[in-house]
Amino acid sequence: MRSSVRIISSLLAIMSIMLFCACSNTTDADEVTTNGGGTEDTNSAGTENVDANGYLKDNLPADLNFGGEDFTTLYWSDREHEEFFTDGQNGEIVNDALFTRNRQVEERLGVTLKFVGTPGNGQNIQNFTNTLSISIQSNDHAYDLVGGYSISTASCAYHGLLANLYESEYLDFSMPWWPDNLIDQATICGKLYFASGAISANVLYMMYVTYFNKQYLSDFNLESPFDLVKNDEWTIDKMFSMCQNLYSDLNANGKKDEGDRFGFYAQKLHTDAIFWGTGIKTVDNTGDTLKVSESFYSEMIQDLLQKVNSFLYYGNDGIMITSDSTYVYFGEGKSLFWMDRARQAITGLQNYEDLKFGIVPIPKCTENQENYACVMGNPFTLYAIPVDNQAINRSAAVMECMASESYRNVTPALFETAMKYKYSPDEISSQMFDIVRSSVVFDLGRIFYSVLNGIPAATWEKAVYENAASWTVLAKAQSKVFVFCK
Repeated sequence: MRSSVRIISSLLAIMSIMLFCACSNTTDADEVTTNGGGTEDTNSAGTENVDANGYLKDNLPADLNFGGEDFTTLYWSDREHEEFFTDGQNGEIVNDALFTRNRQVEERLGVTLKFVGTPGNGQNIQNFTNTLSISIQSNDHAYDLVGGYSISTASCAYHGLLANLYESEYLDFSMPWWPDNLIDQATICGKLYFASGAISANVLYMMYVTYFNKQYLSDFNLESPFDLVKNDEWTIDKMFSMCQNLYSDLNANGKKDEGDRFGFYAQKLHTDAIFWGTGIKTVDNTGDTLKVSESFYSEMIQDLLQKVNSFLYYGNDGIMITSDSTYVYFGEGKSLFWMDRARQAITGLQNYEDLKFGIVPIPKCTENQENYACVMGNPFTLYAIPVDNQAINRSAAVMECMASESYRNVTPALFETAMKYKYSPDEISSQMFDIVRSSVVFDLGRIFYSVLNGIPAATWEKAVYENAASWTVLAKAQSKVFVFCK
């Protein structure tokens, strides 16, 4: 039965979300067990079911075979990094790993993988949702699986276009290729409509990190961020203090602008990493509802906002810009620190041969914060099964197989080889990637950004960009009540 969605009321108090609650019988969320955290979890199942390289194997039946049937995935064609298919092997390690993964899935399950793309990123969220909706309304059963931009897949879930994954036979969410912090977050009313993890290479590409210019550490006699992380002293205060007195009017025009050197370049979109680096989520999942977290209104965030805005707007230590060219400025040596996704170590920064840089996690808010928190950039893929699917167990088997084969083939190629060694600037930065990966957090406030009209996930970005004086006023003004019922 399709979802009907009604906005029941709007109140200036607390946002309470009840997603997809149904009267029909379904698997209880308590029956689904998960372990570990981060983007993938350590194998705790022993060594009796591992491959030659020590990677855990899935529990799909060895004789499971679908007789060569076509299997079609609707995917977002405007993805930033390939994760779905390749034309063949070309010697590039990640490309070849994706090729191997798909061949393994086809051979193991007796399917022929086919992919149909449509834009789904950014301005194309509605297009992606409409494409799936039209297919379902026409009853053509065109798609066996959905692999969409995170916000697009969440939009499909909101509109009742996706099946409950817990009602399928072969998906095993206790396995390390399904991160428990996403599965737990996304399980509402005992139902789960999308999942991700090792199955999406973009999960690794989109981890936020802090880049720093090594030459400036020597030039200005600064502490090593590596040592600060090691000593559990890597905080926002420490990073900002290291930026003092680095400003230089490089273009000699007498004013602070993008042509100058700073301690820190902040791009409007990527300041989100600072907020989620506190470990706070915009919403809490109570099991049958989502509601704005009490910590969202905390004095800690008010203090952090004042600190960040003072740093960016009332001195020369940092600058806020709206263009997405911060990798150019950092690459040209115009800042000590810069925050962006891990993908930039592979893409943008490889164009600057003279740049000596290191990588550390997003700073903690204070030294009292227990763990680092690495938020995901939105351009990663959430996988789901269309609600009109007439062979849900076949789709679940392929989804599980793609995830487990990605865990054994794609993740080692992309993370262990490409990120940590081929493109990592040094051995210690490689170790930092492990810390970042183990601290990845997912927030449904971000994932449901589109259908919630940016409430409350966009509040921090707005507060920093507009140099807001009061976090509390801005946060409270954005609070509304939404009820989503099935």
